[in-house]
Amino acid sequence: MRNLRVQNCAGLLLVAIINPALAQAHPGPQAPVSETALVTPDNFNRAETDMYFGGSVKEGGLGTFRQTAKPYPSISRW
Repeated sequence: MRNLRVQNCAGLLLVAIINPALAQAHPGPQAPVSETALVTPDNFNRAETDMYFGGSVKEGGLGTFRQTAKPYPSISRW
């Protein structure tokens, strides 16, 4: 039991030390909305996230709960 406690403490200490080192740097200034940006493999994830988040904001979904999924119609094959 004591060995497990020492391992847990050592693991938490290691995470506390490494976590700031792995923290993502602050992104640079973003292009204004009116300008279009070239999407490359390096910035694809950010561009796709911005696209989906922007659509959600346009629909008024910021800070609200929304249900967009619709149930499938039941298909009776019998």
